[in-house]
Amino acid sequence: MIFYKFIFFIVLYSIATFCGASQVTVKDVARIYGVRDTALVGYGLVTGLAGSGDSARFSSTSQSLKSVLRSFDVNIEDKEVQSRNVAAVIVTASIPAFAEVGDKLDVQVSSLGDARSLSGGTLLLSPLKAPNDVVYALAQGQITVGGYRFEQDQNIMAKNHATVGSITRGATTERSVVANVFSKNGSVSLILNTPDFTMLDNITGALRSKFPTLDIQPIHAGKLDINGENLSLSHLAKIEQVEIKVAQFARIVVNERSGIIVSGSDIPVSSVVISHGNLNLKINSSPRVSQPEGIFFRDQSNIETVTVRDTDIQIDEKNQAVYINKDTTTIAEVVSSLQKLNIPTRDMISILEGLKRSGALHAEIVIQ
Repeated sequence: MIFYKFIFFIVLYSIATFCGASQVTVKDVARIYGVRDTALVGYGLVTGLAGSGDSARFSSTSQSLKSVLRSFDVNIEDKEVQSRNVAAVIVTASIPAFAEVGDKLDVQVSSLGDARSLSGGTLLLSPLKAPNDVVYALAQGQITVGGYRFEQDQNIMAKNHATVGSITRGATTERSVVANVFSKNGSVSLILNTPDFTMLDNITGALRSKFPTLDIQPIHAGKLDINGENLSLSHLAKIEQVEIKVAQFARIVVNERSGIIVSGSDIPVSSVVISHGNLNLKINSSPRVSQPEGIFFRDQSNIETVTVRDTDIQIDEKNQAVYINKDTTTIAEVVSSLQKLNIPTRDMISILEGLKRSGALHAEIVIQ
């Protein structure tokens, strides 16, 4: 297991409400109801692979290849479809609201069969459908794979996932997306990105102060309705630019796989004592052959050579590292002190979780 020597604290999340607030616009924390992306999905074939495509066991690829060739008036028998230069894939994309015909979309491609790699492949023309089974875009192009996989004589060298790739601007929109932001009575709804009563009250107060003629009514913690005569798209643009005070939560994001911690630097920590001890367990095991020497037996049918293992166990417990915080401090100061004690990053993650459970850390911990 690799331990990281350094821990990086990036001010990604600001401090808690009682520690301060920041100015943002309504557009940063909320969206207009009806304005959203739509997921698209399709099935396609990737060609041009260097023998790393689907095998004959995946019959769907063979059937699809025959259908493609038949559309070009090429008829072949089943036994003739033996190429491993083709792979069946699932194609996904997202089409934004108000997309028009001809707009370009980014495409993600993932292997559906037993292909070893999509590197160097080209996606054939593939229709992309929305959940209503309507084709909204067509995808095609050269696939970019952020990895590789090479096999030779049962030796494998691989990096990342070679069976997943992408095509930048690889899909063309074929149908416009109409988003209805106004209801039948002409009202508009604002949806908060993160439902919160304090945020809702701040937005309501700011909008009522800026637009006294509009009827602004909170519906619940994540939604408010805006009513007014002749409410237009120009009004929505002005509403999105209204500045509000936002008090964000104290939050620490922990990625246990990579050992990275992201947090605000001024999150408070109450009085606490942290004791850290390293226990190193070392086990050495070596084989030894047990065989009788210099002794003769009349009946040798039950005598055989036996391989046994000599095991040596050593335990090394280093001196414990103790950190004492008598007064309230910040998480940045705590981490800086723990670094001076040469505590690995993954151990710091466990310490942060322990601080949260003990009630000394006044922040939310998000484990990824």
